[in-house]
Amino acid sequence: MGVKLIVIGTSLGGLNALTELFSCLPANFVTPIAVVIHRGVTEFDYLIDVLQKSTDIKIIEARDKLPVSPSEIVVAPADYHLLIDKNYYALSVDAPVQYARPSIDVLFESVADQYGAAAIGILLTGGGCDGVSGLGKIKDRNGAVFVQNPLTAEDPGLPQAALDAAIVTDTFLVDQIAVHLIALSDGGAV
Repeated sequence: MGVKLIVIGTSLGGLNALTELFSCLPANFVTPIAVVIHRGVTEFDYLIDVLQKSTDIKIIEARDKLPVSPSEIVVAPADYHLLIDKNYYALSVDAPVQYARPSIDVLFESVADQYGAAAIGILLTGGGCDGVSGLGKIKDRNGAVFVQNPLTAEDPGLPQAALDAAIVTDTFLVDQIAVHLIALSDGGAV
């Protein structure tokens, strides 16, 4: 079973980290990617446009009942949780988790339940601990997990929390994570 979905969670500094990561992926990268970046309702209105400048892979904001499709990066909209339900994206306005909506944990836990070992979870720069529990769940289901090196993160809190929880023992530079994604996704091409 190949990789069916890559999920990425980030917070403070995430725009720069995502831009770097996406710029390292080839244009023919087909494995779907879903992203949660903590942001307020009016924050980062330009997010999709800025991220799109870093890659030829199509980037869109998630919509309810949108199918998980190859060659797409889907970003959680502000003030909505993003989940996976039977190969479709789902949006929720349930209460914030770890003070966040969208919550990284909500996405990661739903992906662990739906895809298990066919999922890859990534935590990048950010504060707090939203995403640590979900990353642990992906790992428990034999999915691959990667964490940005806290020394290179604009906010080391989130990557460090994953280390402190012993979910990972190794951390990576953002461009090294991209190399792993390409290798695990069979080079990205169909």
